Amino acid sequence: MSLFGDFSITRNAMIKSIDKALKIIDILGDSEGPSNVSEIARTIKADKSSVYRILQTLRQRGFVEQIEDSKEYALGVKILTLGSKLLSKMKLVPILRPFLQSLVDKTGETGHLAVLRGSRVVYIDRIECGEVLTVGSAVGNAEPIYSSATGKAILSFLEPELLGKVIEGIASEGYSRFTDNTVNSTQNLMVELENVKKNGFAVDNEERYRGVVCIAAPIKDYKDKVVTSIGISGPVSRMNRKKVDLLSEIVLGIAKGATEHLRNIHLHLNL
Repeated sequence: MSLFGDFSITRNAMIKSIDKALKIIDILGDSEGPSNVSEIARTIKADKSSVYRILQTLRQRGFVEQIEDSKEYALGVKILTLGSKLLSKMKLVPILRPFLQSLVDKTGETGHLAVLRGSRVVYIDRIECGEVLTVGSAVGNAEPIYSSATGKAILSFLEPELLGKVIEGIASEGYSRFTDNTVNSTQNLMVELENVKKNGFAVDNEERYRGVVCIAAPIKDYKDKVVTSIGISGPVSRMNRKKVDLLSEIVLGIAKGATEHLRNIHLHLNL
């Protein structure tokens, strides 16, 4: 075998190992608790020995940690450190914080800001409401874009080329069915996005979590480019159809105010 042939094999093996490592990080991030080698290997359809070796490398670098006196693993401190560095670069948060606070004050529900990252949305800010029962994703959490109001609000207003790439990414990963209401095909998603574009806001009607309803609208910069979405989430017991109609007007109004603010200060956000 030629030297270049050997290099090609080594390069392909390295790419596969990196892909497995990233999948493991994703699994640990999505898991409600620590996971063991067998569970991870079964999920990513890999042999346990290779998963174990990758976990040890990730552990040495601080990306995962092994639970004391256990054979289970969880995300490590390095992930939190990287996440904090990313969030510190988000110029949107301090600029749009007053609008998010206003949204929470006017609706009485938990408010969120989210940005697009690949085929997911990442929450970059959150303000809890004063209710005893609160719901919503934590800052730094990533959610599938097709099953969240914040995600669909961004997706509906993307430029056609970028929209196509994101849809392609979703289709390659596959549509997970979180509840009976989750969008489960590209065809259904495109219909949903048309409705969002027509209305100006998106609704997650128990599509990601049972019993949770979310409403979100896009915020654009002075170039008319959508840079984030702002929204609220609450239990279905407080957010019935009539209430959603009322709250959606508030969300849309706040989003338009935030968009106007970004345009006025001529701030180009390269996110």
